[in-house]
Amino acid sequence: MKRPVKIVLALLGAGVLVLGLVFVVFVATFDANEYKDVIVRAVEAQTGRELVMQGDVELAASLFPTVVINDVSLANAGWSERPIMLSVARLEVQAAVLPLLRGAIVIHRIVLQQPEIYLEINADGRANWEFDGPGQPAKAEEPAPAATGGPAIAVNEVQIESGRIHYHSPDAEPVLLSINKLLARSDATDAPLQLELQANYADLPINVSGSVGSLQQLTQADSYPLDLTVNLGKAEFTLKGESRNPAHTEGFSVALTARLATLDYFNELIGSEFPAVGPLSLNAHLSGNAEQLQLSDLKLQMAESDLAGDASLDLTGERPAIKATLVADMLDLRPLQPADEDGKAAAESKQPERLFSKDEFDLMALRQIDADISLNAARLQTRQAEFMPFELMLKLVAGRLQITPRGHLASGQLAADVHLDAAAATPVLKLELVIDDILPEQLPALAEEPFMRNGRTDIRFNGSSRGSSAAAMAGHFNGRLLVEVGSGELMNRMTDMAGADLIFSAFQMLNPMAEKDSSSTLVCGVLNFAIEDGLATASEGVALQTNKVNVLGSAIVNLKTEEIDFRAKPQARSGMGVNISQLSDAVYIGGTIMNPRPATDVRGALKTAGRVGAAFATGGLSILAEGMFERKFSSDDPCGVALGKIAADGALPEPVDEKGTLEKAGDGVRGMFRGIFGGDK
Repeated sequence: MKRPVKIVLALLGAGVLVLGLVFVVFVATFDANEYKDVIVRAVEAQTGRELVMQGDVELAASLFPTVVINDVSLANAGWSERPIMLSVARLEVQAAVLPLLRGAIVIHRIVLQQPEIYLEINADGRANWEFDGPGQPAKAEEPAPAATGGPAIAVNEVQIESGRIHYHSPDAEPVLLSINKLLARSDATDAPLQLELQANYADLPINVSGSVGSLQQLTQADSYPLDLTVNLGKAEFTLKGESRNPAHTEGFSVALTARLATLDYFNELIGSEFPAVGPLSLNAHLSGNAEQLQLSDLKLQMAESDLAGDASLDLTGERPAIKATLVADMLDLRPLQPADEDGKAAAESKQPERLFSKDEFDLMALRQIDADISLNAARLQTRQAEFMPFELMLKLVAGRLQITPRGHLASGQLAADVHLDAAAATPVLKLELVIDDILPEQLPALAEEPFMRNGRTDIRFNGSSRGSSAAAMAGHFNGRLLVEVGSGELMNRMTDMAGADLIFSAFQMLNPMAEKDSSSTLVCGVLNFAIEDGLATASEGVALQTNKVNVLGSAIVNLKTEEIDFRAKPQARSGMGVNISQLSDAVYIGGTIMNPRPATDVRGALKTAGRVGAAFATGGLSILAEGMFERKFSSDDPCGVALGKIAADGALPEPVDEKGTLEKAGDGVRGMFRGIFGGDK
């Protein structure tokens, strides 16, 4: 190496050494605390908040001059009850030296150790991170012009270590986010921020990575880009789009995706009881603001189910309003239903004693939200039924709910209209159910061990009631039930009746040949009930016709106690080879709706209605039943009798008035009560 070059290098090295020694001496003798007041005044001028620096200000020696401030706090907004918005145990500010020669301030890195940050929104929608200058509130619609004459300031990197962020708003539960590490890095104030976050929320690990807009954009009323990947434990979410004026939360528009292994992952976090069904994927476009949200282009896939459509949430009215239009190729709700509702599981579990629960309804949610939802599914599957296709309209306004399902069910059709007024002091229910031409054997609950084959069935059920529980609703119900079953094969398995559906098991138990034949050729069956104040009566409204016998009878079902009394008279069909001696004098069914049992005599059936000496609703029921069940019949068309088309003696009924069959049955029952207890009312 040539001597001049060596000399130059030596001089440069000596110069660097001298400058280093000078810097060390400067750091050792420099008292940064003299500038505490300057820093405090500068921050208060920019934020309009008081800055308190309890600890000393130190200048650490390093390649980048680093100012260290201990125990710093920034006051909260004047309207907040909490005096401090931000406190930091240790604040390090690392500046670059060379840019100072150009009159610019470049903060290489800011490190906040153990910060406590309190973010709040008050009842007026004001956020505590919206800063005011001293005595002059900033206006969102008129951003302050950039300062002139002072040095330009740039921050390249911000780190948070072992911090906590608290969030409070009037309409939500408090949120606490514990931050293990947060790194936000940018090359300039107008360059995007690269983010990395490692945090925990309620013991759920949270990791965020990606980029957002620049620091400059954050304080301006411009669009603020977002491109983030969020991992909540094993769940992954992505957000890509923009936020408008984030300092004032004016709105956002983002593409949202979600991937989740099973739906029960968040149960412990949010207190839900979702089953372990999955995997789940979601794609949608989310837009709006804090008061109006729109979810469009929704595509949801969960196990074998799919759902698509649009939805919105509007918080500007008297009540939050949800509106959704949804379509599906397949909705399998079975994994979402409790396992004990499955046919096998229910059979293996303890049979509940009552069909109608006495637990009071919790209808508060129906009074607090409005909804307008439509659903069209090519196929809907539950543990009780399968529809292909299925339509549902749901409207909820001021606590008044209307649900209108329509669908193709078990080779037939179902249509219903349900009205529930939850706004009333005592909830009021009105319903109408029409089922046409179904095959019961195709219902999931009956498919494995069908009680009958073929036997196309029509059901009409309508009425109204009021009550604060399902039991109260049943006990005050007024309406009608008509079941008509066509020709088919009745499977005679009397030992399987416990817990079976009352409608279909009743026809089996009414068959006097059930103990002699493994099956019976069914011609028709009818259950024709009038229901008044929870008392369902069928005066000659129960009928069964097989290829061997005709059965006509009457029944009482007390919906308050759920006890049942059926008595039917069998009659051999001529030419079918059945002798009178082969038939019992009468067929009796007692027990309850959930546990119907064949009884050996009328007293065995009637004792379920009430003990001797009980009040009108029990003892009186037994007296009424005995009178009702003594009727004789000679018609060879018991189903026609039960439907009111012909009289029990085979003659056509006289057209007394235009009342329907069930109304006349109800009049007959009321007449019997008057005859038993006296009086004209």
